[in-house]
Amino acid sequence: MTTKSPTIIIAFLAIAIISLTGCKLHKTIVTSEKKPSPAAPAEDMSGAYRQIKDHYPVYNNLLIKFSADYSGKDESHTLNGVIRIKKDTMIWVSVSAILGIEVARFIFTPDSVKYVNKLDDTYYLGNYSLIDRMLHARIDYYTLQSLITDEFFIINRKTDSLDFSNGFSGMTDNNLQCISYLSPPYQQNICYNPASSKIEKVTINDANAARTMHVAYSGFGLEDYHLPHKLSIELNSPDDQSKIEIKFGKIVLNKNLDFPFKILKEYKRTY
Repeated sequence: MTTKSPTIIIAFLAIAIISLTGCKLHKTIVTSEKKPSPAAPAEDMSGAYRQIKDHYPVYNNLLIKFSADYSGKDESHTLNGVIRIKKDTMIWVSVSAILGIEVARFIFTPDSVKYVNKLDDTYYLGNYSLIDRMLHARIDYYTLQSLITDEFFIINRKTDSLDFSNGFSGMTDNNLQCISYLSPPYQQNICYNPASSKIEKVTINDANAARTMHVAYSGFGLEDYHLPHKLSIELNSPDDQSKIEIKFGKIVLNKNLDFPFKILKEYKRTY
């Protein structure tokens, strides 16, 4: 494997994924900007959660063309690509480098992960244990989908039956209202704009490790899709800093999509 190809793959996983939310995260996510609210009643947070859900994008199929700038400690990359989503069923991603040459293709389903790395002619067929090992957290399909589409997610936990009286509290972050969830070793803040009911910041902390992860969404209101046009993911640790800035270009809802995926026989399987 070349020295650059793992970085591109990991960079994309941070995008979509990935990195998403479980990388070993830092010890202090509450800054001077964030102020604990007077013990927010569970029914208030439950109501805020319902309001956020009411402003989710409505789609069956979703196509997003994106560009991404990745910067790390020793290198940087500019990537372009296409994301295709069949809601709750499949996420298909094609990633291209300079001159539009495809370097990787991914398919995520609720129970499987597949990718081909065209830089070193390898492929992976398996489950989410690959991402779990890379990110040191249990990541599933629905977390990835929520990260891309700016929906509410809790690391290592399903969101279909949340009890806001257990582990949740309220806080403010400038003009944003935040729902904070503590489940040691993780603490997660989900901050939303009460005027738009859109999530604008997510911060995750792992008290047993030494990294922070910040996710920021912006560029709302350009169309009535309830989708951001910019996604930023930043990871910080004592010995490393990395950041991905993703700009969503063309967004198309409910167009018939295909999800091609082919593994050439000369490719070697990786585990």
